[in-house]
Amino acid sequence: MAEFRGGRSVIFVVVLAFSAATFFAAPYAAHAALYNADGVIGHVDQNGNYLYTPAGTNNGPSASGFDAVGDVALDPVNHRLFVGDQNNARVLVFGLDTNNNIISQTAAFVLGQSSPTSTVATTTQSNLMYPDGLAYDQVNNRLFVSDNANNRVLVFNVAPGTIANGETASYVLGQASFTANTAATAQNGLSGPYGLAYDASSSRLFVSDQTNN
Repeated sequence: MAEFRGGRSVIFVVVLAFSAATFFAAPYAAHAALYNADGVIGHVDQNGNYLYTPAGTNNGPSASGFDAVGDVALDPVNHRLFVGDQNNARVLVFGLDTNNNIISQTAAFVLGQSSPTSTVATTTQSNLMYPDGLAYDQVNNRLFVSDNANNRVLVFNVAPGTIANGETASYVLGQASFTANTAATAQNGLSGPYGLAYDASSSRLFVSDQTNN
């Protein structure tokens, strides 16, 4: 999967998928080369056909369009792709086949909103405000979301059978409650958290605390 992260004033709406065969079918050449994507999420026509050339938002807030793609995270066990949709204040969840290929351009679930057409940006246990980084814990089925504008990281239980549209987060990091969003420079505070990385071997989450350097 390829991640496209744009600046805050620029909208990037396409998540492209490249197959491993593209890179490993032949020895690398000693020069640069262009490769074609095998699929795209975020731009499809009314018949579900891939559209590679548009660059704007896709049909407003829906189950198949984005407004500024943030991070992506892969669940290789349950075969799902999580995509942060920054300006729509949500994370869309797409189903994949057993080889982790795209099977539908329509999201199966949405986190951070009650429905695929909602774009409420606020500070609650179930809402997000400009989600940036994503990290997935495949052992415990936890999705970590850096909620940038709320100065926090939300932890969602996304186990199959449990995940649901607009579900509440299980935990919050960087804030004392689910309704607080104060930026802080402290051992237990955050200010504009951005990228995330999860270390499964030690059960540790690393958070880039952007505004606090």
